[in-house]
Amino acid sequence: LTSGRRQMELSSQRFNSLATKEISQIVNVENAKRLALLLMVCFSAYHGVLLLKSGGDTCKWLLSEGRFQGYSTWQPSGCMAHKYSRQDLSMCLNYIAYWGGQNSIYFVGDSRMRALFSAFVELLSGSPAGPQRTELQSAPTKLRAVFKRYPRTDADLRSFLAALNRAPPQLVVLGHGLYQAANASVLDSLVRQFGANLSAALPQLVALRDRSKLLWKLQDPVDELAVNASRYASNGLINRLNEAARRVLDPSGISVWSSSRLIAEGVGFFNSSDGVSLSPLALNWDVQVLANFYCNNHMKYSDGTCCSVPEPVTISQLLTFAFFACWAVVAGLLCLFNAFVRKDGGRRLKPTYAMTHQRTGSDASPFSVIDSLHELACALAKLGLVLGYFFVCDRTSFFMKENKTFTALNFVIPLLYVLVLGLFFTDNSQYTQLLHRDVTDEWKGVAQLIILVYHMTSASQVLPVYMHIRVCVSSYLFLSGFGHMTYFWSRGFKGCLVRGLRVLFRMNVLVVCLCLVMNRPYQFYYFVPLVSHWFLVTFFMAVAWPRVCQATLERRPGFTLAAAAAKLGVVVLLVSLLYASEYAFSKLFLSGPARSLFVASEDRSREWRFRWSLDRYSSLAGAAAAICIQAARHFRLLDDSHQGDLAGRGVAAGLSLVGLLACLSYTAFAVLCPSKQDCNSVHPLLVVLPILGYACVRNVWGSLRQRYSVFFAWFGRIALELFIAQYHVWLSNDTSGLLVLIPSNYVLNLITTSFIFVCLAHEVHSITRLLTPYAVPDDWRLAMRNLLIFCAVLVPIGVTHGAFSFS
Repeated sequence: LTSGRRQMELSSQRFNSLATKEISQIVNVENAKRLALLLMVCFSAYHGVLLLKSGGDTCKWLLSEGRFQGYSTWQPSGCMAHKYSRQDLSMCLNYIAYWGGQNSIYFVGDSRMRALFSAFVELLSGSPAGPQRTELQSAPTKLRAVFKRYPRTDADLRSFLAALNRAPPQLVVLGHGLYQAANASVLDSLVRQFGANLSAALPQLVALRDRSKLLWKLQDPVDELAVNASRYASNGLINRLNEAARRVLDPSGISVWSSSRLIAEGVGFFNSSDGVSLSPLALNWDVQVLANFYCNNHMKYSDGTCCSVPEPVTISQLLTFAFFACWAVVAGLLCLFNAFVRKDGGRRLKPTYAMTHQRTGSDASPFSVIDSLHELACALAKLGLVLGYFFVCDRTSFFMKENKTFTALNFVIPLLYVLVLGLFFTDNSQYTQLLHRDVTDEWKGVAQLIILVYHMTSASQVLPVYMHIRVCVSSYLFLSGFGHMTYFWSRGFKGCLVRGLRVLFRMNVLVVCLCLVMNRPYQFYYFVPLVSHWFLVTFFMAVAWPRVCQATLERRPGFTLAAAAAKLGVVVLLVSLLYASEYAFSKLFLSGPARSLFVASEDRSREWRFRWSLDRYSSLAGAAAAICIQAARHFRLLDDSHQGDLAGRGVAAGLSLVGLLACLSYTAFAVLCPSKQDCNSVHPLLVVLPILGYACVRNVWGSLRQRYSVFFAWFGRIALELFIAQYHVWLSNDTSGLLVLIPSNYVLNLITTSFIFVCLAHEVHSITRLLTPYAVPDDWRLAMRNLLIFCAVLVPIGVTHGAFSFS
């Protein structure tokens, strides 16, 4: 019986192993990326068809369709609408006036058009327009907003339109029909007469369309439950009048504004007593649509793509695409060579990562050189395709975009879903050390996923959430300092220059390419400059004299710890002095050629100082923790070579309680802090508490240290690529909105874009690993040669962008 039971168990294990192997052959990263590529092609074809049908006119999307999302927030279909404040609208009018334009805006129609005019005046002036007010003028902005009452399409309106054609304004908004419907007795004849009168006015309307922006606003519905049936028409008749207007106007190319009807259906009759007058909320959104229609192409707000023409392509962008196109041609030719010409009996149709380590000296075969070139060309061609997709997603109107909207549910539900999903995929780690690789990768992964949810839902407006995201960013820098210092301490300094250059290359290759392709400054991707800067600080602190590491700790422990503490203290002192002296900080980072690296734009020159100061001690704290752990191991104060608890149960429980209290204390601080400015000023000094508290709780118990989330660790290994790629292929318009591949289905679109985004980030991670040995060879002299070549290429780019202007 026992042997039979064992045979059954062995058979079950073999079956499970075979099943797992079969599943892994189907469900794996490579197949996921193939599926992502297929989805990208399919959605590109789908949006190409939509683009051909709509002509790519985002104004049509703004004026035609949309929906309410969040807390009564209007979202146009396919494009992003900026929420104009009084200051924004005044700035737009001032901008147009500064460049010699006029701001003449006419509202022509019935009582509903008067209400729209009044709402426009209220937004611009800050005070309600009286019932008798029909004009608003402003000399500085050259504004003249006028309401003209023409409730019918008759001879009087035609005469007025003819007069407007002689002195055309910049914007004319017309709309009426409710007055005729309210006084009609024969409905069919009313609709025919309305269409005939509009056709008679069509020549004047077409002439005006050619001279100014002209909108025909369809008639909004009424609240049939509240309206006086004896005085006003039904929505059925209003729809027939709107259809008659469209039959006349659509063939003429006159812009028809129909999205206002959807706004009225959603929020049009809140607090409306008669069922006809629109609510202030509906009128406000109508004015916002008008402001986006009139101003977006002038102001170029990052969250306002409706009616905004994408920025032109620069010479640098064209040259960058040409560079990658050349490598794509080389890759194609080498593929043909491998397929049809090569006769070595071992043709490789797909290069392997191992080729990067083949020798290319005098004893290398010609085919090994070709294989290496093939691998390099394929990698650069893939990178070029990925960057091309980035460009199409974020620098064109090919794919749709929509605004981010915060609600508590939008933030909490995906966050809980991701956290629960990560807990389901756990495994035993092969490492036992304190803060071993699996645990740090898991930590980076969970922090990065929380940051992604935070960016997607625009949760920065909630102060406690914002402060906890700051902890996630700080923890990444802490782990970066910890990991790099641990490496240099344990491995010594042989090959440290090549190691440092390779780390910098892996951190920066994607961002440098995006700066060229997307025409954005280096500081725009602020996280990579931040991580790179603190890595360099850690690197120079480690290699500076006196050089100390594990080997010197074995020989001279007192001197080693004193030297490490002295170097760390000097760096902390210098960082504190830089923070205290804004003049010294500006001279070091914000002047000369360095300015081009640390200043995104003139109006954001203080952003680098803000980002730098928030985490000025995080990476140094990680480096200090690494040294302390190494010293504790040396003096046998810490034994983490086993999978058990790091201390007795009582001590472990006490440490866990202290760590938990440290995390909760920061949470209490984030909740009670009165303002973001106050929180940010204290954050650099307090953030070490939740970081060390979490590290303590996570590592002191052997059962917790041994287990880790495979799901979070996988994301942690590509955390940097995820952080950068989200800017353009998950979010949109430089993180101001969301990319839309599947319109009108938020959840399905989010799942699809997230899947493609993660696959692209993993592919970029793989390409970066493959390119690293080529860019930074093992020989430090070749590595320095490549660095000089890279700097020589950057010099003309820097000159054209004013990097060497010392003014």
